[in-house]
Amino acid sequence: MAARRAAFEKRVREMLAKAGFPEAATQDAIIAYMAGEEQAKNSMRNAARRLVFAVHWDVPPERLVELIGAFKKAREDNELRAKTALAELDEKIRFSTNPRLEAVLLISGILGGEGLRLEIIGGRNTAPRENPQRPRNDRERERDREQRANDEAPRENADGEAGNLKDSQKKEAPPAQP
Repeated sequence: MAARRAAFEKRVREMLAKAGFPEAATQDAIIAYMAGEEQAKNSMRNAARRLVFAVHWDVPPERLVELIGAFKKAREDNELRAKTALAELDEKIRFSTNPRLEAVLLISGILGGEGLRLEIIGGRNTAPRENPQRPRNDRERERDREQRANDEAPRENADGEAGNLKDSQKKEAPPAQP
């Protein structure tokens, strides 16, 4: 678990550095914020899990009411904690006055939790292309050319004659009626 966490932190630090934010203090504040968010998610998951099990195992209504109350309280506590944590993060790194930093935090999913999780800064762009029919690079263009050449290459048909596969699949027209 610690190794996975360390690897995750390393990826976040690399992404931030490539985006132009190599300062350790900025990176540390962001990672601390993310750790707090993860702990809060665990708290919410636990409350939700207890509620789901209660519904599944058909617990008495009194106990279900208690669990619903606990879930609502956990959600309210999480919302308050999230606002406070976000304000503290902004106080430390001033992302609200730095549009580039705020953009990086938003699209990476660090802020808002609803991020697209695009790894555009880490070297891999997972964003959808404007025109999916057009290849992105020379390697894809070459692969497409080879594919078209293979599709149009002469092949043997069922009778062993060389010819375009598409031509061999064509049916002969019926003889004309006199």
